[in-house]
Amino acid sequence: MNVLIFDMDGVLVDMMPFHYVAMKMAIKEVAYIDLDKRTFYLLEGMPVAEMALEIFKIMG
Repeated sequence: MNVLIFDMDGVLVDMMPFHYVAMKMAIKEVAYIDLDKRTFYLLEGMPVAEMALEIFKIMG
């Protein structure tokens, strides 16, 4: 029996630290903003596009 498990919501593996690093790099490249962990984690659960717009609003 072959089994394949997809963890799409972070229950089995916490992907937020990796998501934070990726978002921090992207935001810095696009807007020269140094994204802090607190701001990122406050927006956890938002779709990426909405999260980026909110980060731009919060951090100028």
